[in-house]
Amino acid sequence: MSLSVCLIVKNEAGCLANCLNSIRDLADEIIVVDTGSTDRTKEIAAQFTSKIYDFTWCDDFSKARNVCIGKASKEWVLFLDADETISVLDHSLIREAITKDIAGYLFTTRTYTSELTQVSFVSSLGDSYIESRSYKGWLPAQMCRLFRHDGVQFAGRIHESVIPSIQEKGGVIGEIGVPIHHYGALKLDGVKLEKERLYAKLGKLKEREMSDNPKTLFESAKRTIMEKDFVKARELLEEVQDLHPTYPCIYSYLTYVYAHVGLFATAAKAFEVAVQQNEPVRLRIMNMAIAYERQGKFDDAVSLLLQHDFSSFVPYGYLLGKCLHLKGGHTKAVVYLEQVLTQDSTYWNAYHFLINSYVALGQHTDAIAVLEKGIAGGHPSKSEFEKLRKRLQCQ
Repeated sequence: MSLSVCLIVKNEAGCLANCLNSIRDLADEIIVVDTGSTDRTKEIAAQFTSKIYDFTWCDDFSKARNVCIGKASKEWVLFLDADETISVLDHSLIREAITKDIAGYLFTTRTYTSELTQVSFVSSLGDSYIESRSYKGWLPAQMCRLFRHDGVQFAGRIHESVIPSIQEKGGVIGEIGVPIHHYGALKLDGVKLEKERLYAKLGKLKEREMSDNPKTLFESAKRTIMEKDFVKARELLEEVQDLHPTYPCIYSYLTYVYAHVGLFATAAKAFEVAVQQNEPVRLRIMNMAIAYERQGKFDDAVSLLLQHDFSSFVPYGYLLGKCLHLKGGHTKAVVYLEQVLTQDSTYWNAYHFLINSYVALGQHTDAIAVLEKGIAGGHPSKSEFEKLRKRLQCQ
């Protein structure tokens, strides 16, 4: 069986060579569709393939990807983004997979990050892949990236997918057990901002075009949560709930949003359904604990969090330490908050509660040590920390 590796690109000079080097020995051909690069992207691509095509961007990722499929000539198609790689250790698994009687495969995309704040964060500690060793962990997502070249097409202006097309043909989609290593979160701030603006624009267009599609509405809701527009997020999530009452993770997200608009009783009911639906444990527990914390029920938040051990997840330790501090449990609070700063010394919010807990315990030397750590690390409240350090040193 033969394999086309396909990419759509724009201004990817900083990462494209790394991507193409990772699959050059796997691909029988490489197809690159450029949507308007102004840097050296096409020059770099030409070092790996002669099959480079221009596409006039039209605010639709599916159209660009489908043009790419149309240029492919092999029996199977594998799609990558320019900021992604595949380990050479997994080439043989992919080669074996395309000999099977199956229509497509799901990959787990690992978006590498050193920010341990997302509920879905997975620690890289003990991971066997060399690709993960420079980062604290990753955010996982499953996507169908490998499929037979038999008329399958992408659908969706943004968050595009071939799964509906494969399912319409009656095809079976399996899981390949191979990760795609994604470094998108590590791009320069200017590049990330441009991409975020584009995704926000396309998300709104897709929302208008597919207002009865739960996946589209759910992705829009997650975007509005990131923008902290919780009223709009509530509207979108409730539309998803009406269209698809068992949509994955919907009640955990509703718990979070209801808490942020002050509907605490409704948040508790959503949490109960999240438990019944067996939604991801860490997601639902963290969001309900946040709901308790926002209404001042610190004992309930602590009790819920202590029923589980998510100690490798920084926001867990921070929320637990914060709630212990706010309920007066300073001795236990410092244990969790110190652990947070050991895991991530730039988790700035933890400094405030840790310092205040040490002060409440009369441990000024420890408080000063934390202040100095924050000052040395460039804490945003550096000037206030310096003033507090002087006051404590005089006591």
